[in-house]
Amino acid sequence: MTPTYLEAIPLNYRKYGDTGPDLIVLHGLFGSEKNWRSFARSIVNDFQIWMPDARNHGESPHAETMSYKEMAEDVVCFLDNNGLERIMLLGHSMGGKTAMQVALRFPERVSCLIVVDIAPVQYEHFQKNLKLIRAMQELGLPKKMTRAEVEKSLPRRLMKSIFFLF
Repeated sequence: MTPTYLEAIPLNYRKYGDTGPDLIVLHGLFGSEKNWRSFARSIVNDFQIWMPDARNHGESPHAETMSYKEMAEDVVCFLDNNGLERIMLLGHSMGGKTAMQVALRFPERVSCLIVVDIAPVQYEHFQKNLKLIRAMQELGLPKKMTRAEVEKSLPRRLMKSIFFLF
């Protein structure tokens, strides 16, 4: 019986290819499945490439929390929802940490783990990044903006919040 994860959310995704082993590609922080499209097109003849947007990224739903445990459970629910039993898993940066969580907690689901641009260590600068993320949240920007709208509004608003970081 498949376990139920109450905090898991359904992930938006794009799929390339119809033959070959299943490869799940997890993007990095502030990214989306769009970051990996050219890579997917380059290997489409050899793999079925599934590229989900992480929670709070791309077109996936937003949630109040975003722990690696929750993101790993999102991935496993994604596998279950798409009938994927055992997969190859590639993760970049934040996606790499999520991929490591999936492999550690659900080893029977992962036939191959590829971690790009991240190491399984604690990072001392994490607290500084957390302050920056909190400051960005305090900007009160609308949930959907064009890049031009963001660039126009950030300098003024960012300067108001930046002084609270340090």
